[in-house]
Amino acid sequence: MQQPDQLQAQPKKAFAALFFIEMWERFGYYGMQAIMVLFLVDALTNNADIARAAGLDGGNPEARAVLIWGAMVSMVYALTMVGGFIGDKVLGARRTMTLGAITLMIGYALLAIPSAATLFFAMGVISIGNGLFKVNPNNLVSRLYPNDPSKLDSTFTIYYMSINIGSLISIAATPIVAYNLGWHVAFGVSAIGLALGLLNYLFMRKAVQPYGSAPDFEKLHWGKLIAVIVGSLIIAAIVSYVIRYNDVTRGVIIAFAIVALGIFAYLMKTEPQYRGRLAACLVLLAIVIVFFIYYQQMSTSLTLFAKHNVYNAQMTGAQDALSTLFGSWWSILAIVLASPIATFFVHRSNTMGKLSMPIKYLVGLAIAVFAFFAFALVTGSASGGLLPAQFQDLNPFWIVILSPIMAAYYTHRANTKGDFSMPTKYAAGLFVSSLAFFIFAASGLAAGADGIVSGWWLVAGYGLQSIAELIISALGLSMIVKLVPERLRGLLLGAFFLATAISQYLGSVVATIASVPEHVTDPSQSISLFTGLFTKLGIAALIAAIIAALLVPWLKRLIGEDPSLRGDGFKPETPEGDVAVGREV
Repeated sequence: MQQPDQLQAQPKKAFAALFFIEMWERFGYYGMQAIMVLFLVDALTNNADIARAAGLDGGNPEARAVLIWGAMVSMVYALTMVGGFIGDKVLGARRTMTLGAITLMIGYALLAIPSAATLFFAMGVISIGNGLFKVNPNNLVSRLYPNDPSKLDSTFTIYYMSINIGSLISIAATPIVAYNLGWHVAFGVSAIGLALGLLNYLFMRKAVQPYGSAPDFEKLHWGKLIAVIVGSLIIAAIVSYVIRYNDVTRGVIIAFAIVALGIFAYLMKTEPQYRGRLAACLVLLAIVIVFFIYYQQMSTSLTLFAKHNVYNAQMTGAQDALSTLFGSWWSILAIVLASPIATFFVHRSNTMGKLSMPIKYLVGLAIAVFAFFAFALVTGSASGGLLPAQFQDLNPFWIVILSPIMAAYYTHRANTKGDFSMPTKYAAGLFVSSLAFFIFAASGLAAGADGIVSGWWLVAGYGLQSIAELIISALGLSMIVKLVPERLRGLLLGAFFLATAISQYLGSVVATIASVPEHVTDPSQSISLFTGLFTKLGIAALIAAIIAALLVPWLKRLIGEDPSLRGDGFKPETPEGDVAVGREV
């Protein structure tokens, strides 16, 4: 087997291969996420076999659907540890990424089968597929320019565009397919997306061969591959059982919490010199859990709110704004004409100015498409031109808009007054999240007698929640990298993913507070359920933000060893045995 130094490195081609497989994978996942809760509500209400398999037994279909989805997402995050280990130590990052994409394609194809017998196993297959895939493309991209940090930064900037492009397109398109052709056809679209991603990777895989973890450069061990496949099938079966039964799910979540806390207890006992940092890490991790509880509302309570009480295309019976935009010749012509203008600004950009001209034009085309897409999304939100699931697209929309603005602000702040400390950012993120949910709650004050509110409230609320996401979510893994030495990071990353898994399920539990009973069909009756939940969430986030703000001085003392975390220029000595603080990639 050739070693990496024996292969001709082609980082640009390798990046293109990774960009597109990531884009298509996110297309599949976010397309499924957009419609899954609404599909489960419909299936639990109208399909007795699925209701029986889910143990509904006369309960509220919306509450059960939300809990099933929360259980599945929690398994996705927990299994990320499995994929990372297999990618690093067993098969290699390239092989594990490919296996994960194949597994996801199979999972989505199983979802496309209208059968209660395959539904929950399909969700288990998708969970382990995500676990195998999720971290490995990131791992490979981080190896493209190991000796050029500035180039790696710009590469990751463009790479994360693939996530947003994939999610923007799929959250817009999948609900249209589901509404016009049925749920299972829409799930089939996710499978087709993965198939396209794999096909593209097949043709470009040679460009990625110089990059990978150690097992990638060893001869494939068929025994290990078969063991991983068999193990994945067993895990998929276990996950399908866990998500079907809420009592079992709760037991697994409690076990996750015990393991996560056990990791901290073990490290605090065996690594006393890092006890302060570990305590700070535990507090900050608790804030991450709180944030992800709020993040989970987008695919649960906020989507159901859009279905029941936000002026939408299903209420009006009109064609949705996004399909109208991209189905008209004038909009396509306008995008083509706008692309050269966008390409000019890309060419003048400091970040992307060194890219090849074809890549610059592709980026310019993407910007032009996004501009018209943004217009349709915002105007559609205001005019009742979106399907309920499409409102979730407001999140990646705001992320794309706000990311460069916040990056520029952080850079300016760091160069003038100094960067904010990490604890300050966490507290600020919770405060912004509380404002978002107060806005969602305030929409009820503007509701008419029919209980219907304008989509503008969701546009504003999603904007604030996206700011909170940019402040908090991106700091999660970075927190671990900066707070502890490299030899402890593996265990703490495990605790981080378990904590994230816990938060996803807890977010779904919270969302059930606003579950609309099956017999309630009048929006004027359901509006109070949602605004009541959003008010409680706003108050809870505000209290958490105040507590986090009060803890900032204490946390800054605990993590005072690292000036980049304090934000005040303090530079004490690094404890013996520590490593230089790394930059997450």
